[in-house]
Amino acid sequence: AEALAALLGKVAARFRGLGHRAQLAAAATPLAALALARAGLEGLPGNAEAALRQVPLACLDLSAQQLERLANMGLRRLGQVLALPAAELGSRFQPPLVDYLHRLTGRKADPRPHIEPPERFRASAELPQAAVDSGALLLPMRRLAEQLARWLAARRLGTSLLIWELRPLAGPGAMLAVRFAAPTADAAAFLDLSRLRLESAPALGEVASVALRTGPATAMPLPPAAGLWEHLPGEAAPTASGAVALVDLLAARLGGEAVHTLALQADHRPEHAWAHRPPNARPSGAAHPLGAGEFAMQTQRLSALAGSRPLWLLPTPQPVAERQAEAFDFLAGPERIETGWWDAAELRQRRDYFVVATPGQARWWIFRERRPRRGGKAHRTLWHLHGYFA
Repeated sequence: AEALAALLGKVAARFRGLGHRAQLAAAATPLAALALARAGLEGLPGNAEAALRQVPLACLDLSAQQLERLANMGLRRLGQVLALPAAELGSRFQPPLVDYLHRLTGRKADPRPHIEPPERFRASAELPQAAVDSGALLLPMRRLAEQLARWLAARRLGTSLLIWELRPLAGPGAMLAVRFAAPTADAAAFLDLSRLRLESAPALGEVASVALRTGPATAMPLPPAAGLWEHLPGEAAPTASGAVALVDLLAARLGGEAVHTLALQADHRPEHAWAHRPPNARPSGAAHPLGAGEFAMQTQRLSALAGSRPLWLLPTPQPVAERQAEAFDFLAGPERIETGWWDAAELRQRRDYFVVATPGQARWWIFRERRPRRGGKAHRTLWHLHGYFA
């Protein structure tokens, strides 16, 4: 009892130090402790049962209708209700009341769900002296970036979004978003891209504090097992792939809206078979951003399409003269695309595509429209250039 009383005293002191006023209680069950705390009773071992009987019914998790019926029976405190036979309570009240009393007194198990806070990071740093340039902000930003890296490493998590909050002495603050092509937990990468983003931010005057928070954290894959001869002193830890690091650098230099990747779409029409996506976006319906390995695999899949369709499409197909088409060397085709019937007439397609080589050995992707015959005569063949192969 003395140890528990001392523990409650320390917890209460901690709350007071944080500026909070807390009412603490201890009991054999969670519901009993909650009832005692609401009633302002400690309920320490030795007097917990007696204190519990003095709890007013208004401190219990009962409905207004149940409280009114109990009051009409002359019952005001929990001890009076517990003195009644359970069978009598069950006949006069609904089963939830008896179940609640059994869980409160410990006659029935009442396991509590674990508290799982969201895996988000947030920290701030107050500057001893207001900063007037970006160079003075790098020191607190480095400390916050290293703190975030340790937090992520302890949980084997990574993040693809940093949000910096710069708060000046006067006026509104600013928020700087730093995005990564793949989730990472590298403090150096956090600081390098944040420095580039800070250089392009508008001047804020005298900044008094810096805060850092992240977007949703993502589980990081285990690093590949190293061989016996790779465990050498001073060996650098593996870092993100060069492609991912390059995307992050370009996004920090040019802005996130200037960097994107291509994603496949379920449509046979070349103009609608792809779309712009952020570099770390997963396909529709996926739950987490792309990791470094998945980012490379997506890039390889898109690159593999270059063998059948060009990645360089013209915004509008250009007509090709008939005499010019006669000089082409047809390498592959036709690939017939006849779809879009559910869209407007100008979006429907009835085409035959061919891969051709020009006299200059350039590879073009051309097509001809498939039109129905009229009056027993076929329409004149009209060729169009739609794309170039590398």
